[in-house]
Amino acid sequence: DITEHRSLEKAKTAFVSDFSHELRTPLTTIQSAVGLLERARDRLDPLEHRALELADQELKRIRTMVEELLTLAQMDSWKYQLEVGPANLSTVVQTAIESVEAKAERFGIGIYFDDAGEHKCICDVQKLYQVFINLLDNAIKYSDPGARVDVEIDEGASSLTVRIRDTGVGIPDEDLTQLFERFYRVDKDRSRATGGSGLGLAISKQIVEMHGGSISVESEVDVGSVFEVSLPKALLSRSVSHAL
Repeated sequence: DITEHRSLEKAKTAFVSDFSHELRTPLTTIQSAVGLLERARDRLDPLEHRALELADQELKRIRTMVEELLTLAQMDSWKYQLEVGPANLSTVVQTAIESVEAKAERFGIGIYFDDAGEHKCICDVQKLYQVFINLLDNAIKYSDPGARVDVEIDEGASSLTVRIRDTGVGIPDEDLTQLFERFYRVDKDRSRATGGSGLGLAISKQIVEMHGGSISVESEVDVGSVFEVSLPKALLSRSVSHAL
């Protein structure tokens, strides 16, 4: 029954949204407590120092998952809208790189992007920033120390293409077709260890398609992956389906 199915979907979306909102309050309280301990870092012994680092890492991981669940609920309820304006895509990409550089350095991974040109487009800067953060974060998480991530932008007559190439573990062929599905994780054991929820790529795909663009991947096991985001310079349509 279609009506019953829609009612169940609506109830599920409402539950996810309410549950995610409820989690925000205790997370904020815990974050404040961790922040207070950070101020006393110089008085902690090495074991306490490490415990504080782990608590902070796990807190950030859980907060990211909560935000992804909220985004998912908004997409399902059609409340997720683009706020577009003129932008330089090169700046959006550079800002995303700067946000993950500390993590990359911690893992011994270099990120290379030397495009200082202007690549003008009409887009939602904050949402595309989220897409590039997701892709860069994955490239870091699934690469070994000493690896590199190369980022480039190609400009066509009416479109821009951002390419993120890593030298990581790669993705098996049988997983490529499901990679952008909700909650899908290629290496479940490694995803648990690195904090993957299986939502980042699904959300990224939705954001890119809302811009009238596309996202794709080519990969080879033990060689690396190349994620490609193609975007129109002018927003072609705002009526792209929000259903993943």
